[in-house]
Amino acid sequence: MIQGSYAGARAAHMRVLYPDLVFGAIASSAVTHAALVYWEYFDLIRNYTEPHCRGAIEHTVATVDRLLGSRVTRNWVKHLFGLGKLDSDQDFVSVLHVCHSIHITNVLLTTRRSSTHLGAGKRKTGIQK
Repeated sequence: MIQGSYAGARAAHMRVLYPDLVFGAIASSAVTHAALVYWEYFDLIRNYTEPHCRGAIEHTVATVDRLLGSRVTRNWVKHLFGLGKLDSDQDFVSVLHVCHSIHITNVLLTTRRSSTHLGAGKRKTGIQK
């Protein structure tokens, strides 16, 4: 396995956990500290996305949260995404998280701001859980 960034950390972690399955792992630019609560991860979306896109994302997150909060609609929304057999709501939203990750990657690749500027203005508002 050869991966970079968070995926690199995951590759190294897989090697440690499953040495019988993973022969080797190269973790390029892998994180050295895992954070369980890291709301700042979504600050790039909140701070640098076009307002209409940001509003649509916030509306979608609120809608999915509302649908998962009802016994009537919980399974319906999971089936809508092809994940009807998934029992855990946390696992379901983790799958949806991939969309946010792809968007953040696109923001990082297209922005011309410095990395120190991207980290500025950390506030507990906007897209967070």
